[in-house]
Amino acid sequence: MTADELELIRSAFRGAVDTVDGPVRFYVDLETLVLEHADTAEAIWSADADGKLKGRRGRILADLDSLDDCVNQNIVDLSALHDSRVLNRLKDAFAGSDDKRTLWIAFEKKVIEPYRRIE
Repeated sequence: MTADELELIRSAFRGAVDTVDGPVRFYVDLETLVLEHADTAEAIWSADADGKLKGRRGRILADLDSLDDCVNQNIVDLSALHDSRVLNRLKDAFAGSDDKRTLWIAFEKKVIEPYRRIE
């Protein structure tokens, strides 16, 4: 991994990243993350910095602006890894059911643990 790639990853964990198309935030879709034949990169995608995932003609497909919105859709904003308070709130929110707990365990294994190794 190059120094530039590592810095991009670190930037995504801190919040919005400036791109040629404007600032974006990176998210992890936990339901994709737990699929047997999907790798972690397939579960990570970006949306505008305002948390609005837009489709054709600017139609809003998902609003990920709040923690509750993300939890309800089984999605985590990668910048949560840089804020232990938010990370703990997410962990508590995903502890509510067996299904959500399974998603959180996969997130810890495939995202949080590798993140801690590069920090």
